[in-house]
Amino acid sequence: MRNTFLLTLFLGLFAYGLFFGYTFNAMQKEKSILAATQNKNLELVYRSVTQMYRVSIENYFKYSINQPLVLDILKKAKYADKKTQESLRVELYEMLNPLYSETLAPFGIRQFHFHTPDGHSFLRFHSPLEYGDPLAHIRPSIKMANFDKKVAIGFEGGKVYPGFRYVFPIINGQGEHLGSVELSLPYESIENELSKLLPFQNNILLMKKSIATDLVFEKHKEYFTSSPFSEDFVFENAKLSSAGTKTLSSSVVKNINQALKEEPSFQEKLQKGKHFSVLLIKDSIGYVASFHAIYDISNQLAGYGVSYGEISELTFMQKRYTMLLVLGFIAITLLMIAVYFLLKQRMKEKHDRCIIEHLAYYDALTDLPNRKLLLDRLGCVVAMRNRNPEYGGLLFIDLDNFKTLNDTQGHDIGDKLLCKVATRFTTSLRSGDTVARFGGDEFVVLATKLGGDENEARDQLQKIGKKLLDALSQEYFFETANGKLTYSCTASIGGTIFLDNKKTIDEILKDADNAMYEVKKKGKNEVFIF
Repeated sequence: MRNTFLLTLFLGLFAYGLFFGYTFNAMQKEKSILAATQNKNLELVYRSVTQMYRVSIENYFKYSINQPLVLDILKKAKYADKKTQESLRVELYEMLNPLYSETLAPFGIRQFHFHTPDGHSFLRFHSPLEYGDPLAHIRPSIKMANFDKKVAIGFEGGKVYPGFRYVFPIINGQGEHLGSVELSLPYESIENELSKLLPFQNNILLMKKSIATDLVFEKHKEYFTSSPFSEDFVFENAKLSSAGTKTLSSSVVKNINQALKEEPSFQEKLQKGKHFSVLLIKDSIGYVASFHAIYDISNQLAGYGVSYGEISELTFMQKRYTMLLVLGFIAITLLMIAVYFLLKQRMKEKHDRCIIEHLAYYDALTDLPNRKLLLDRLGCVVAMRNRNPEYGGLLFIDLDNFKTLNDTQGHDIGDKLLCKVATRFTTSLRSGDTVARFGGDEFVVLATKLGGDENEARDQLQKIGKKLLDALSQEYFFETANGKLTYSCTASIGGTIFLDNKKTIDEILKDADNAMYEVKKKGKNEVFIF
């Protein structure tokens, strides 16, 4: 029964393991689809917002900046000395500052910046007192606009602010290169538009330190704050982005950032520079953090646009699969209980059949082969005699005075004696011989391989009989109601040998039985081979 239980337990665990694996994989697949959907939504909205800004900024450049009066000032500044450049810088500032303060800044443009043809800062409208510093060696966009004469668009760090740069080369009607102009959006402008279009209101820019604190003027390093989950990235703080500060102070964002620190695969995903979403459950609430990879003009990872929010679909999914696992466990457990009892019943039936079968061929008291099994084996031995030239033999054993023991000491002592006798016979015989209880106090021994010589075979059978008498004659000890009983037992043993199948089974049995009665007549406790 223990083996049945262990087998059922193994099958149950195996079945539940398969079910759990299938269910877990299905849940992971559904989570991947959900994460991919979040990625796609953010990507589409992000692309829509940046495209909208791009069209507007290109129009500002074409219709408001790239105008004759501006080109004339820049041409003069290109060939002027420093003192004259100072006055030209003031003139340009006074001309375009209304555009910057009344139109560009309200639209969301933070940096309005002119550069000289050799890539130096000429005029920063967002910081007019900081100019003259070389930029081409740290700003690929300025190098591209002034040396390659191409429009450069993309995210980039800077000496003052990082931003989404739109850098246009400035070339007059005569094809003369006069420098470049940059209009740059802070991510806060992107954040505001994303919040209008996305279901999640918490959006922020996560930047690589290499394009933020490692690049700006020393006094502007205070614009950034370290990220809570990676030393390689920073956020813009309140001095640059009120929207970003609001996002970082959100309890939802704090919970997600704390959980991200404990997410095993998060750091690896962060360093790969691809779009990804992380689905999290914390305190029974589902969260999502979607990371949209942002590349700079040199196609290097600059940071991520991050969107945080709660996602109820995740908790519903988790509850659904948890319930499915629980129901699956209950169903498999009930099935295994049914299988266990079915196997138990089958094992009982099989065991019972083995005991029907055993009782049919073995004596219930001594567990020796019974008359039926002995006759079957004797029939087989006789049938094989033509192919086996050795003699076989049969001993018929009848215990002497057994009835007297039963009458004086009771059938319980008689049964115990029969059991002890059976044990002595079994241990005294050769391995190929068979001893059977024929009935009552009668035992029969079938001996094989007695040799090919008749006299030798008779002697061998005689010796077997003598050995059984010797084993039988050892004293027996019993516990009775009247105390200890010591008993000595003898037997009358008659036998016969046979070589081929000329003797029938009945004839063999009759000859052995007659030989046994000859011993009875002569005084018992002897062996006689017919």
